[in-house]
This record gives sequence, structure tokens and C-alpha cells, in this order.
Amino acid sequence: MRRLAAVAARCRPVTLWLRVRAAPILLAVMALTVAVLVVPLSAATATPSPAGASNAAASIFALAVPVAVGWACTRGDRVLESVSSRPIVMLDLALACLAVG
Repeated sequence: MRRLAAVAARCRPVTLWLRVRAAPILLAVMALTVAVLVVPLSAATATPSPAGASNAAASIFALAVPVAVGWACTRGDRVLESVSSRPIVMLDLALACLAVG
């Protein structure tokens, strides 16, 4: 029983980190970006057009993920995160690499 409580105590801060970093919103933005840019029936696919409108729309949609990652990483409290025992900076870096990469 004591071991189960120790495992639960170790996992709780990471789930709170995911909640603070708005992981469900990031996943939704990533899925929406893929749906808009990759689906062949989408009007915003990066196909050449005389006016370049589809390329501009694709560029704007492609910026959604990096903007969402930047917003998510700035949602935390810097003072609390600087004294935490978890490697918050490394977790943020991993989140950014996984989301954008």
C-alpha cells in the first residue's frame, strides 16, 4: 500500500504539468493543423495558385502549432518552476520538440 502511494505521488506532478501546459489543447491544434494542411480535399493545401493565396493560407495554418506551444510553455509560474524538483525546462523542451518536430 505504501509503495502504491509513493508511485501515485510521483506521477501527480507530471499530470499537473500537462494540465498547466494545456496538453489537450496542443493536441487539438496539432490535429486541426494536420487536418487542414494534409487532407487532399482541403482548400488550404499548399498547391500553387496564381495569386499565391493557398500558400499564404497554408503558411498561416502552419504557424498555429508553434504559437500554441509558445503559449503553453508560458502558462506556468516561473518562481514555482524554478525551485521545483522536476526538470520543468527539460519537459518544456521535450514538449516543444514533440509538438513541432
